[in-house]
Amino acid sequence: AALARMRATEAAFKTIRLELQTSGAYPGGPSFTTKGTLRVLRAEQSALHAVVEFAFDDGLKGRMETVKTPDGVRMLEDTPTFGQVFLAMEPALVADVVWASQLLDKGEGLPGVEDGRAQSPLGSAMLADLARMYELRVLSSTPRKGTEGTWVGGDVRPGLDPQQVGDLPLADRVEVFLRSPDDAMLEVVYLQDGKPIQRIEVTALEVDRPMELASFRIEAGDRKPKDVKQHQPSWG
Repeated sequence: AALARMRATEAAFKTIRLELQTSGAYPGGPSFTTKGTLRVLRAEQSALHAVVEFAFDDGLKGRMETVKTPDGVRMLEDTPTFGQVFLAMEPALVADVVWASQLLDKGEGLPGVEDGRAQSPLGSAMLADLARMYELRVLSSTPRKGTEGTWVGGDVRPGLDPQQVGDLPLADRVEVFLRSPDDAMLEVVYLQDGKPIQRIEVTALEVDRPMELASFRIEAGDRKPKDVKQHQPSWG
């Protein structure tokens, strides 16, 4: 019931601004944090602007910024591996990549081209994935940071192999907070042996605020973007 309500509400939004932060640790490896901002304009000329910053406690850090408009996709990345790179993807190529994504059923979207949270800003797609992997049930109605809502959660479904689901080993339990009354997913906590190993939090969510198409751009000074086909790591 919550999923159906969330999807109906999400479909009606005209603009979206979302801020997320994630913290956790790789098994036997460093801990990490990520912070992201997503802006979406749903109109005759739609647009998307995403910024993600990440940092590991061993000192590695980076930043990735993407803008998608009717003029194509622009990506500005600053990572330890490749340094700063400014790339462009023309509209025809964007259309081909989106088609391939749909053909391969990449529901989460492809970096630089699609973003799953842009389609489900309240978190309906993620909640559906969690319901597929975990036996979710209502846990409590305890407020979160003064916000009314419902905690749902449960253990991993029997038969799922923790080593074969996702990039990280599958947590044996998940707990999720859904805000009232719109069921927006504001927090997801993955647990292993009763201890949190990863936490995702929505720190801001604004919808139907005025946005101009002209605001969807990357500030790169006088730099001109390089065609993505000429950047081997992206087009290998």
